[in-house]
Amino acid sequence: MNNKSSNINLIKGKGDGFLDKFIKWAITTGRIVVIITEIISLGAFFYRFPLDSKINDLKDIIKQDEKQLSELEKSEKKYMDIQLRLKRISEIEPVSQKFVNKLNLLKDIFFVKNRLAFNSMSIKDNKITISTQTDSPVDAKKIITEIKKIAGVKKISVDSFSNKTSISKIIMTINIEFKDI
Repeated sequence: MNNKSSNINLIKGKGDGFLDKFIKWAITTGRIVVIITEIISLGAFFYRFPLDSKINDLKDIIKQDEKQLSELEKSEKKYMDIQLRLKRISEIEPVSQKFVNKLNLLKDIFFVKNRLAFNSMSIKDNKITISTQTDSPVDAKKIITEIKKIAGVKKISVDSFSNKTSISKIIMTINIEFKDI
């Protein structure tokens, strides 16, 4: 018995010809391309899981930030309102500072130099109307004289003057008009 195996080659030529080598190379290269393609597709598939996780984390962060922004929106409206008020006050401040200085002068006259007490005071434009009371007519005359000495007083008038003997007080209403307010 013969242990020789015989090969049948259906392609022309003997041995490994060019066509045999090309077919062998094409099949091997095709296998390598398929393997590389599968590795790339598996890599993309598995890379998707961390990307999905990151996307979900970012969505959660965005939701938290939206909540914080909606809460801050109320505070921002208050802040903007305060800024607007401060702007308006700063526009008024030069005039109001002069006015405060005049009131400080009146305060000094009324409370330091005389025995007078305010009943009421109203302020309109450059006029101040003061309702006050004192114990004696001498103090009433002193207050009017002191007000005349204040720089910037344009006009002073006493609208009402009454002597309440039942309570031993003199009640008067003084109108003071300033020049530069």
